[in-house]
Amino acid sequence: MGNTTANGNFEQKVKDSIPSKDEVVRGVNSTMEQAQEFLSDNARKVTEASREALNTTERSIKKNPLMAMGIAFGVGIALSAWAMRAFSRSREHG
Repeated sequence: MGNTTANGNFEQKVKDSIPSKDEVVRGVNSTMEQAQEFLSDNARKVTEASREALNTTERSIKKNPLMAMGIAFGVGIALSAWAMRAFSRSREHG
């Protein structure tokens, strides 16, 4: 008989340890609010950093327009060469 009581106590302890539906919903809502706050804060930081980088780039271009044009030209040539090479390889294999 003592074993039955022990099993009953164990089962009750297990049942008591399982959170109710309302507790689970509150936990999920709390986690979602924390995640939303985290993402909002980081989105704001990324936006500020992007604006700062854009302003720095604009100032650099205004100070050295010829250098900026040279860099843009060089990047364009490099991208064109890469694209032509990738296209020619795809035609060979495809």
